[in-house]
Amino acid sequence: MAGSLPPPALTQRIADFLQRYPPFSYLTPAELRRVASLVSVQYVPPQGSIFAQGEQPRSQFFVVYKGAVRLYREEQGEHLVDQLDEGDLFGVLPLLSDAPYIVSARGSEESLLYAIPLQAFRSVIDDNARVARYFASTFASHLGGPFGKTANPYARQEHSPIAAATSNELTTVPVRRPALTVHADVSIKEAALQMSLAGVGSVVVVDESQHPIGIVTDRDFRKTVVTGQVPNSARVDEVMHSPVETIAPDSRVVDVQLAMVRHRIHHLVVTLDGSSNSRVVGVLSNRDLLLALGTSPAAIVREISRARNANQLRHLRNQADSWLQGLVGQRGSVYAAARILTEINDELTRRCLRLSELELNAAGRKAPSLSYCWLALGSHARGEQLLRTDQDHAIVIEDGSPSEVQQAKDYYLDLADRTSSMLETVGYERCTGDVMAANSAWCLSLSEWKTRFTEWLSEPGGSSLLSASTLLDRRPVHGDEQLGKDFVEWTVEQVRDQRLFLALLSKAALDNPPPLSFFRSFVVERSGEHKDEFDIKQRAMLPLADAARVLTYQLGIPDPSNTVARFDRLAEAEPQNRELFVAAAQAYDTLMQFRARQGLSEGGNGRYFQIHQLGKLERLQLRNAFGPIQEVLSALKLRFQVTMLTT
Repeated sequence: MAGSLPPPALTQRIADFLQRYPPFSYLTPAELRRVASLVSVQYVPPQGSIFAQGEQPRSQFFVVYKGAVRLYREEQGEHLVDQLDEGDLFGVLPLLSDAPYIVSARGSEESLLYAIPLQAFRSVIDDNARVARYFASTFASHLGGPFGKTANPYARQEHSPIAAATSNELTTVPVRRPALTVHADVSIKEAALQMSLAGVGSVVVVDESQHPIGIVTDRDFRKTVVTGQVPNSARVDEVMHSPVETIAPDSRVVDVQLAMVRHRIHHLVVTLDGSSNSRVVGVLSNRDLLLALGTSPAAIVREISRARNANQLRHLRNQADSWLQGLVGQRGSVYAAARILTEINDELTRRCLRLSELELNAAGRKAPSLSYCWLALGSHARGEQLLRTDQDHAIVIEDGSPSEVQQAKDYYLDLADRTSSMLETVGYERCTGDVMAANSAWCLSLSEWKTRFTEWLSEPGGSSLLSASTLLDRRPVHGDEQLGKDFVEWTVEQVRDQRLFLALLSKAALDNPPPLSFFRSFVVERSGEHKDEFDIKQRAMLPLADAARVLTYQLGIPDPSNTVARFDRLAEAEPQNRELFVAAAQAYDTLMQFRARQGLSEGGNGRYFQIHQLGKLERLQLRNAFGPIQEVLSALKLRFQVTMLTT
């Protein structure tokens, strides 16, 4: 393999090529010309070696200009790790550490490479934060795959200036004003006067150490004093809300939003250390969030609870999409965003159910004597429904006499059908497999559910396996919550010792392995409505979600519902596999973020997309998530001896 520096006439041509691909597209024209002037052009014949696994790092890293390069790991034979084409970077390990190469690189066809001096590019990284963030997120992190693995393949290089240049922390919300504080023995009249003079809508009640013990808002005064329930001469602590919800001054926007949404409040007290046992330094209101971000999830949830029809709910869900668009644009963890969207989706479901109940009441339909619990299934149950995907839900009815159960079914099936129609208007399509509470097969009494689930476990094949696995992701959302929790706990106990059932679930997870790469077009759908499109749900997200579900049930871990939390619990339960499970959790977060961006940009659910429409950076980020998926599935295959199972 020979190399030479380009003559001046080629420098501009090299610069023109490099600027089409990240991170070179982030360089200034002067930086790009300087890098291009130092590039050497290297020829690689078919099957020609570029570097070998175990070799000490070169003084250059490489970009494929023409042709293709294959990366291999040599472990009892050659194992293909990745296939690279035009614009792909490789051999960047020397930018991150002095460790030997962990893969071999070889030309798969006649190729030309651009070799870029490491020393010169380090100065570019030092001067350009965006380039540093690119390498950190793509190569230095747990998703570095074949490009950035060190002795600890999933650990971030925290000592590296590249890793230090980026952070997944979301923007912190500004504390716009100090808190107005009073002591508990101050009269309501005096507190209201101080609020009026300060022009604020809340006052924090503190003790002698200036620690918060309660909060009062002007709304509280309207509800208690103006209505005559409490005289204005009474002490302010008679109308305060206590205990208060507190946060630290450097809290992220998403944490502030989640606290307001979860507790259905509009003010948070800011203290020195974020606890109620430290001094008050400020107050954050829902209005502060509106001013900072333009949209507040707490306000959306409040308006959802007041909506009078499905069209209003659709408008509010559109607002939630706008909020999500802004949050995803910050490139923060969508796992945090998902917690807030789960609260919004839950409130939407509850409001649709309440509106449906009002419709039935107006039609003269009396609610049955037996209670019910509405169960969310699938991604909604796991708290991962960022976009408006299809509906998956079920109903559990309290046990009673046969006539009582039948009467309850008649009512709740009608309720479910009306609710599904409303959710469809909001933008959640009906499930194509009819896994919905309006289907009598998914609206059963508690005893009937136990009988049905036991049958599925005893003959875990075909539709029984699919139905049982669907019910393993479920969460009470509305109605008799204890009824739903009892059923959920019962199913966990039933599955724990079902070795064959878990093994078959593992086999199902292995049926759609992820691709190694996006090289050319072999990963796309070959036929049907989505021909030539990549299915990120089926080929990347479901294998991880299925694996996490199987492993947590097998180990008897109390079910934390969502996939990221499941992998976190697995990492705690099996320290020997911690690095793998942490990488899998973070890979799933990356896939969720990617799907959210795709869905928001196209106004759909983000499941299918054209590979050629992705930028190089997007392809790299998505491809790098495939490594942990492959390793998790390999571990699953070995643990359950899936190769021994017959179909």
